[in-house]
Amino acid sequence: MLRRSFHTPERIDRWLEAKLDAVIGTLIRAYRASPFHPHLSRPLARSLATYQRLRGAKPTIVDTGRFRIHVDPSDFLESNILYTGTWEPDTVRALEQLIRPGDTAIDVGAQIGFVTLTLASLVGPSG
Repeated sequence: MLRRSFHTPERIDRWLEAKLDAVIGTLIRAYRASPFHPHLSRPLARSLATYQRLRGAKPTIVDTGRFRIHVDPSDFLESNILYTGTWEPDTVRALEQLIRPGDTAIDVGAQIGFVTLTLASLVGPSG
């Protein structure tokens, strides 16, 4: 009796992509905990954005630990947020030192709202 295989090429591709994503996720978590974070963020994000663009990745939600943000993994800036959890870490550190709960803050920027969401998380509901 012939046994039918359920290992179609498409199924194997999906399995390999899932395993590769898991490995990338593990490496990114290790990177975030290393002394190299955030110094290698931009080259890392640029490389991973190219990878995501080639595989046709779909937009996703990223939890930065402070807020959740919608990102397109194939975009350089947004992939940086996806893989490193931050954008412009020096700016974020400065905001953390300057902004207090209840403050009023205005972001006059033009991107996906990372700084706006950072400010909102810092001022809290009373700001």
